[in-house]
Amino acid sequence: MRNEYLTINKLSEIDNLIHAFTTRTCRSVGDILKNQFGLNSDKVFTVKQVHGDGVYIIRDGEVLNPQSTIQNPKSIEADAIITNIKNLPIGVFTADCIPIILADIKGRGVGIIHAGRVGTSLEITKKTIGKIMEVFDISPKDIIVGIGPGIGGCCYEVDEKSINPFKDRLEYFKKIAIEKDNGRWMLNLIGVNKIQLMESGLKSENIFTAEFCTSCHNDKFFSYRREGKTAGRMVSFVAIKE
Repeated sequence: MRNEYLTINKLSEIDNLIHAFTTRTCRSVGDILKNQFGLNSDKVFTVKQVHGDGVYIIRDGEVLNPQSTIQNPKSIEADAIITNIKNLPIGVFTADCIPIILADIKGRGVGIIHAGRVGTSLEITKKTIGKIMEVFDISPKDIIVGIGPGIGGCCYEVDEKSINPFKDRLEYFKKIAIEKDNGRWMLNLIGVNKIQLMESGLKSENIFTAEFCTSCHNDKFFSYRREGKTAGRMVSFVAIKE
């Protein structure tokens, strides 16, 4: 891990793929894109994250949302992005939520997900894999996943109202939540998303995790749970380099 960002080794082995999960010491994502990855761009395409399960598609120079344009991304509400456009970094902002990068080993497309509690309960990861398969004709067996720093099951305590959507929707609920004596729960968001990836057809050996809990390692990463509304945001990004 560098001071300003970290990468997943297996993703770095894919030809023409660049990616990073920034830390709280990152001063300029643009500098990382240009100076570390040699990309002739200092901008990352992002959307307005709304804690939902929307997947935004950018394909062949066309933005497939009639209400928005690529020049005005702040009007796009979504929590995942997929694209096959080269030299277009796509990114998400996080500060405890889970950033997930999807990369096709053959370079046909990439995706990035902001997987918070609500989006995870709505199975946003499964829906994003489904869109990549449908739109870019990519098989799950060709997808490598990097899960970046996010709050761990060690620190993510939630109440009954927050845990109920997982209880109601997920058959494997008992594998990803531990009940405490006070009626609260410890929720493993990373564990839920790993299960969703495997249910989508990915092999467990193609799923790689940066082993950092943002709450435990608040010196390295922003954490909303630790810092509240004053917390900054990390940027995670991925791109196919031409």
